[in-house]
Amino acid sequence: MEPLCVWAQYDLRARFIIDHELSIVWINDAANRIIDNHNIMSRDSGRLIFSSKTITRRYLTMIEQSKPGQMPASMCIGANDDHYVLLTAINIGTTARCFTGISMRSSAHAIGFSDEVLRDTFHLTTMERRILECLVSGNTANEVSWLLMISLGTVRVHIRHIYEKLDVSSREGLFNKVLYLVER
Repeated sequence: MEPLCVWAQYDLRARFIIDHELSIVWINDAANRIIDNHNIMSRDSGRLIFSSKTITRRYLTMIEQSKPGQMPASMCIGANDDHYVLLTAINIGTTARCFTGISMRSSAHAIGFSDEVLRDTFHLTTMERRILECLVSGNTANEVSWLLMISLGTVRVHIRHIYEKLDVSSREGLFNKVLYLVER
């Protein structure tokens, strides 16, 4: 069976497949529910539409980062209803057409972490914890720099330290490792 078929058929998580024009090729019920329940994206004439140009740009950047044979790329989007949606993209293209598979996960509550857990479990400094919360809330390194009023270089150094302390090598790995720590 083709890898695309296995991916689409046997995984019950919220997933959809798009092409390079953001046309939805396939979508499962779980993904439809997340799209319907949050105001960050919608469907229009079979195309995926985001609620803002900023989210669209971040999404397109994530898609560009999902290269064949590489780790999936991820982003977290804050919805206006105090929820967050984590999107993970992986290139599942064929030789004839380029497809991207998207997995979605919705948080039940706003994302927040216990300072004590992050400090005691991962030995993160106060600044590293603040940066981690910004990243998991969907901010880019540039946005974190602006929000925390520190240089982009400093943000990148802190992100590297966070990756080392959590023993991860990607945003997806970071998100997967810390999502179980979300305060409810």
